[in-house]
This record gives sequence, structure tokens and C-alpha cells, in this order.
Amino acid sequence: MKNDQIIRYFKCSSLWSGLKKAMLFVNSNSWWIIGNGEKIDFWRDCWGLMFLLLILLRSLRHLE
Repeated sequence: MKNDQIIRYFKCSSLWSGLKKAMLFVNSNSWWIIGNGEKIDFWRDCWGLMFLLLILLRSLRHLE
């Protein structure tokens, strides 16, 4: 709303298109370095998520 009137138009945001381009660059230039593999714990290590896979799996079981 603007001046108590409903706005019936929109403006494209240059911010989102710029962020999409940046994410394409980041994704194509990123990789994992995991060392020698001796200390990897698939369920308890952080894989770029805000939580562990183990916690995600437990929470998904509650949805059944």
C-alpha cells in the first residue's frame, strides 16, 4: 500500500538477479576438502546444513 491505496504494479528487483548470478559462481567454484577420511562421521558432521543429518532423520521420523 502507498498513501492508503493498493499498489497494482511491481518493479523488478536487481538485487535478486545479482544474487542468483553470485550463487551460480559460488556453487561452481566450491568443493569439499575432507582430509584423509579417517575422522568422517556422516551422521554427526556438519554438511553445510544448520543441523546434523542425525537430528534431521530423527525429526522426520516424528512426521510419520
